[in-house]
Amino acid sequence: GGAAYTESNWTPIGTQSSCSFLGVFDGDGHAVSGVYINEPTSSYQGMFGYVSNGTVKNVGVKDSYIKGMNSVGGVAGYNAGSGGKVENCYHTGSVSGKDRVGGITGYNNGTIQHCYKTGSVSGINYVGGILGENVATTSGGKLLYCFNVGSVSGTDYLGGIVGINRAVLQCCYNTGSVSGNNWVG
Repeated sequence: GGAAYTESNWTPIGTQSSCSFLGVFDGDGHAVSGVYINEPTSSYQGMFGYVSNGTVKNVGVKDSYIKGMNSVGGVAGYNAGSGGKVENCYHTGSVSGKDRVGGITGYNNGTIQHCYKTGSVSGINYVGGILGENVATTSGGKLLYCFNVGSVSGTDYLGGIVGINRAVLQCCYNTGSVSGNNWVG
């Protein structure tokens, strides 16, 4: 994003495992605009920082600039636990960080479904248009029915949908560009 933001830094909802978001947030099809985060030395950055067995659904995050360190996403930095869900969400704008950076979620061992991303995603390792890193749990680690049309750039483990997938990936597609040293596709 080249937009000039005058808003103050957004504080993510649920900032770490000891203070995570456990509830249900239903945006009812509405969108939040202008979420601005510039925290290049802080992890768990996004509109929601750390979702632990909670649900974020039916919401868009529009025209936003989100910059963090690790586990950075346009909607949620970390979607944790087999009960964690990010569904029917989208993000427009830019997302950047170091490791585990995704247009929707940076790190996932829950479920992400029916989400899409426009705009750029950039990082170093594990960078994806939708998700940075997908990890399996007993009943989690699912990325389903998502698409990305934005650009993805970084160094290693890059993908139009997911930077590195260690779990379930189904029915997703990418039309955005992917550039870096060792990209998945």
